[in-house]
Amino acid sequence: MNDKDMLDKLEKIKFHIEELADAIDFEENPLTNLIIVMDWSRADLDDVIEYFNKQAELLAHGQALNWYDFKKILEEQFDIDHQRVKTVINAFYRKGMWPGFCEEYAKENMCVEFDHMFADK
Repeated sequence: MNDKDMLDKLEKIKFHIEELADAIDFEENPLTNLIIVMDWSRADLDDVIEYFNKQAELLAHGQALNWYDFKKILEEQFDIDHQRVKTVINAFYRKGMWPGFCEEYAKENMCVEFDHMFADK
């Protein structure tokens, strides 16, 4: 198999994975969907989880967070664009990871994508 054939096969596999991501229900499997949509490796996911853990711990200990800086680090350090930050917050919230932290972020960055967090409150 030559290089072109190999690249063609990789493109086909990537396309198949993207189609599978569309078939995975975000509400039922938010983290799986997020991993595929974001094209994250295990290490990428671990790094984002570590960052969220640190920030949630600060908030839990009463430290005020600068949500603008939080979002900027996600955008710059983890290459997550503005719209995808909302996707990440929603995925973690739906998965039950740092729900209070995610709600605090959503309160500071109100948008329709976060309405579900406050629908019953």
